[in-house]
Amino acid sequence: MLGALHRIQALSREARGAAGGTLRLASFPMVFSTVLPPVLRRFRQLHPAIEVVSLDWKWLFIYPEYDIATVNEIAFPVDVPVNFRITSASVMNSFFIPQLGSQIYSMAGMETKLHLNATEAGTYAGISANYSGAGFSGMRFKAIATSQEGFDNWVKEAKASPTALTPEAYAELTKRSERNPVVKYSSAPPAMFDFILGSTMSKMAGVDSATCTPTSKNLIAGIN
Repeated sequence: MLGALHRIQALSREARGAAGGTLRLASFPMVFSTVLPPVLRRFRQLHPAIEVVSLDWKWLFIYPEYDIATVNEIAFPVDVPVNFRITSASVMNSFFIPQLGSQIYSMAGMETKLHLNATEAGTYAGISANYSGAGFSGMRFKAIATSQEGFDNWVKEAKASPTALTPEAYAELTKRSERNPVVKYSSAPPAMFDFILGSTMSKMAGVDSATCTPTSKNLIAGIN
């Protein structure tokens, strides 16, 4: 709580300087909506993004800034806000790390967002909080909050994996399977999350999904 309060205070001071006036706690929501968005945009750019895709019955995590991906495990530095983009490549599900924050739904063809911050190191249990079929109970993942050095080593470990997230590997992930082990991928196609989001929207609309082009270099494109 104190860490969060200190960050709010720091943002408040920056917002007050940008607004050229006095910021009162009572008026914080108004300032938040009129002054802070540019501050928050800069704030978010400094912190890692994790793209989340719910599948049957496993979680795929993509780190676009590091060009890696994992199944059923994420890691991030302690006391660093993490920005999550969340969607589903199957039925509706719910992304939930009970010790860190509220659950939020993952839905095909839609993107939801969540911002979490772990103030203490540890391994937190992540679960699916929405019934999604026979493998629902085993749809769990680990969320590891560690030091910056520990996070860097975790990324290096993923980079050293002999397995890349190829179109064939992703096609296998889309198949139904239960109680899946942790898997790390040394690379992931560019804009993969956006392709998954767009392709499910296309399927819902009854049209063909995008195909691979030399410009996009999206290696996953073309999978239906």
